[in-house]
Amino acid sequence: MIEYIILALFISYLYQHKNAKRILLFSIIPFVAFCIYNYTISAKDAYDKLPTIVEFICFILFIVYYFYERMVNITSNAYTAKISYRLIIGLFIYFTGTLFFYLMANSADNQTTRNTMRIVAFTINIIKDTILSLAWLGTEKDETDKDLIHVPDNLGLDDDLPFNNPTTTLH
Repeated sequence: MIEYIILALFISYLYQHKNAKRILLFSIIPFVAFCIYNYTISAKDAYDKLPTIVEFICFILFIVYYFYERMVNITSNAYTAKISYRLIIGLFIYFTGTLFFYLMANSADNQTTRNTMRIVAFTINIIKDTILSLAWLGTEKDETDKDLIHVPDNLGLDDDLPFNNPTTTLH
């Protein structure tokens, strides 16, 4: 529950659209209510995976929307160079990999399947930890940096094309 709140606040900080931020922040209240309700009705001596699965599905959807925002809003800087993008990639790999681990855990009936699932989960955690660690090593260029290439909006590169210039004849 605490993990959901912290990550929801982090991802909402990265969102650019106000309505998306509101929806993400509002999702905290129903999720906390669901967790409390699920805790009260579940057995206290066993770990219930349902809140974790719901949390992971929500975060996968939130991260997919983050990717959508990045693709729609084009800037002169590469969004893949940002630390926040690398962190989101690491979290996405973690959530998707661990979600399928939890979903498959119910169907593991023999020791070989369980061992294979442990290896997959271990590998996913290593990849996630590596990406999250490498994300902090990167540096971001300042948006006001003078080394950035600024392309003017009105270059007029297509002015000499035959269909734009009536004096040009086609041969």
